[in-house]
Amino acid sequence: MRKRGERSWELRVYAGRSAETGKKQYVSRTVKGPRRDAVKELARLVAQVDDGVVTANTGTVRELVEAWYARGELNWSPTTADGYRSILDRRILPCWGDVPLRRLRTADLDAWYVELRRQGGHDGQPLAPHSVKRIHAVLRTALAQAVRWGWIAVNPAAAASPPQPKGRPQHTIPSPEDVSLLIKRAREANPPLAVFLRLASATGAQQGEICALRWDEVDLVAGTLTIR
Repeated sequence: MRKRGERSWELRVYAGRSAETGKKQYVSRTVKGPRRDAVKELARLVAQVDDGVVTANTGTVRELVEAWYARGELNWSPTTADGYRSILDRRILPCWGDVPLRRLRTADLDAWYVELRRQGGHDGQPLAPHSVKRIHAVLRTALAQAVRWGWIAVNPAAAASPPQPKGRPQHTIPSPEDVSLLIKRAREANPPLAVFLRLASATGAQQGEICALRWDEVDLVAGTLTIR
């Protein structure tokens, strides 16, 4: 344990020798606070290294997000898992994958969000604020897990400032007459679509709820359907 500044301590724990190079390996961590907090954190870090929870090779953004994704995938819906995977592969890993977690700074993330807003979209077009905010949410959640695992002491994304979407989009609600005409035209061109539109307008159910309906949830005699 070495003092690095006012209420700042650098911790280093020996983690064996590299199987590839034979060189000594260390796990490092910076802790802010009084000395007694640093002593407690050092003891916890030693235990984590001894138990194999933290290793000298654990520390890049790629290693973190892959471990986080593997842990959470079984608990997410397929749609959620696919969405996270896309954000990781297309956005986060190409930019930050090889960066050590301890070198990830809030200012760097804020600068990245600005760059995404300017030219992060298709063919260098601006990326919408809500898209940037979703990328931030995934990265922040993964980094929060790194804090819980003891890989880093502070979540650099927690203090970042992603763009805020400007209010909710305004929707124009069609009149009952327009809805009836839409269903009529759909029946002529695509009868299944007409059924979907009629169910949507009559029940107010969401798209996924209607598409998930099964025949045992529909009672044609009583004229009812059950959305579970």
